[in-house]
Amino acid sequence: MFGLLLKSLFFLLVSGFCAFGLIYLGGLSGSLTLTLNDKELRFSIILAICVLVAILLLVLFCFGLFNLGTSLVWFISGEETVISRYFIKSRKAKGEKALLRAFILFYEGNTADALVQSERAKYLLKNDPLSLLINAQIAQRSGKSKLVLVNFKKLLENKDTRSVALTGIISEKIKIGEYESALELTKKSVELSPKNISNIETLFNLQLLEKDWDGARETLKAKKKYGKMDRLQHMRQDANLLFLKAKDRRSQGLTKEALDLTLSAVRQHPSFVAALVFLTELELMSGSKKRVEKLLQKGWSLFPHPDIAKAFAELVDNESAKDRQTRFKALTNIKSTSIHIRILEAELFLANRDFEAAKKLIAKLVKDDPDNYVLTLMAASEQGLGANSSVVREWLTKAVYAPKSFAWICKSCGFQTEWVCICSECDSFDSMEWRRPPFYSDQNENRVQIPIILEDDKSNDVDTNVTIVGSISDDKLEKGLKGSTSEKKPNNDTVKQARQIN
Repeated sequence: MFGLLLKSLFFLLVSGFCAFGLIYLGGLSGSLTLTLNDKELRFSIILAICVLVAILLLVLFCFGLFNLGTSLVWFISGEETVISRYFIKSRKAKGEKALLRAFILFYEGNTADALVQSERAKYLLKNDPLSLLINAQIAQRSGKSKLVLVNFKKLLENKDTRSVALTGIISEKIKIGEYESALELTKKSVELSPKNISNIETLFNLQLLEKDWDGARETLKAKKKYGKMDRLQHMRQDANLLFLKAKDRRSQGLTKEALDLTLSAVRQHPSFVAALVFLTELELMSGSKKRVEKLLQKGWSLFPHPDIAKAFAELVDNESAKDRQTRFKALTNIKSTSIHIRILEAELFLANRDFEAAKKLIAKLVKDDPDNYVLTLMAASEQGLGANSSVVREWLTKAVYAPKSFAWICKSCGFQTEWVCICSECDSFDSMEWRRPPFYSDQNENRVQIPIILEDDKSNDVDTNVTIVGSISDDKLEKGLKGSTSEKKPNNDTVKQARQIN
C-alpha cells in the first residue's frame, strides 16, 4: 500500500514537471531560423523541440526495424537471437506447466492422462532430465517397460544422471525377469558409485538369486565397509553364505569340500543350528564323531535349540534310554535359563519312564512359561503315572488353547517355516528368528521342534518305541484329547497317544 502511494506521488511529480516545462518553453519569446538553399525556415522553440524529438524517434524506429530484420535472418539460419530466446522461454514455460500438470494427475491416480502430459512436457522441454525421470516413473506405474527403458537409456548420456539411469534400468530388468543382465548392470553401477549402499544391496540380492556365493561374500564385505553392519552380523551372514555354498557342493557330490565349508561356517558362527545339523550328517558319513560332538556341545551352550539336541542324539545308534540320559548330561548340566534345556531334561525322564521326575520338572515349566508342547508333556507324564482320562483331557484341552511353542519366524514378513537362509515368502536374507509365534498359524503343522531322544529302548520287556517331538498341531491335540477318554492301564502306547507323536 505504501509502495503504491509512493509510485503515485512520483508519477504526479514527473507529470507536473513535464507540464511546467512545456508551459515554460511555450512562453519563451523568439524563434529558431533554419537557412536551406537561401531559404529561411522559422520555427518556434517548442515546435523545433518537437521536430527534433520526432526525428530521434524515427531514427530509433529505423534502427529497431533493421535489428528485427537481422534477427529474422539469424533466426532462420538457426542462430540464437532475441526471437529464438523468446520462443525458448515460451516453450519452457509451457513444458513446466505440462510437467506440473503431469505431477498432479499422477498423484491423483490418473496415470493415463499423467503419461500424456509428461510426454508433452518431455517434447516441449526437449528431453530435459527431469522430464525424462518423471515420464519414466509414470510409465513404470502404467506398466510400459519399453518406454521406461527408452527414458533411462537417454539419461545414460548425461554424466550427472548416469547412476540413477542405471538404477532404473536394473529395476526394470529385475521386474521383467532378466536377472543376468541386471546383475552385470548392477556391477557397473557399483563401480560408478562404490559407496552407494542401495546399489550394493541390489548387487548382493542379485548374487543370492543367481547363487553366486563367492561374489556375494565379496559384496558382503562392501556392505560391512560402507553400511551399518557390525562384526558379529557380518560373521553370521558370511557363515550363511558358506553354508549355502556347502549345500551346493554336497548336491554335486563334493562331500569333502562341503565338509570343509560347513566347518568354516560353524567356526565363524558356533551357534549356527542348521550348519551344525548338516555338519553332523557329513561327519557321520565320514565316520568321525569326536569333532562334531564338541561343536554340538559348544553350539548348545550358546543357543540351546532342539535340532542341536536331535543331532547330538544321532551320534549314537541303538542307545538305551538310560544310556542316552547319562550321555545327555553334557547338555542338561549347562547353567542356563533356557526353557529348551528343561524340556530336553523332561523328555529324557519320560523316555526313561521316570514319570514322577518328569512331572516335577514339567510342573515348574507349566508355572513359569507354559506353551502347547509343555502342557502336552504334562498330559503325557500324568497318563504315564496312571491318572484318569479326565485329568489327561484337561491338560490336552489347555494345550490346544495355549501359546504355540518356539518356531523359526521371518522377522521381515512373519512367515513361519523351517530355518532357511533366504525366506521363501519375501526373499529376505538372514531374517529367521527363533521365537514364539504371535498367533496360531496353520502353516507347517508337522514341524519338528524337540529332538528324538529315544528311538528304541531294548532294556524293557515291553515295546518302548517312544519318539519325543514337538510342535503338536491343534487338530492332533484334539485327536489326542478324544483318544484319552478310555481308561486303561498306562503304558508306552497310551503315553504316545496322549502326546500324539508325528
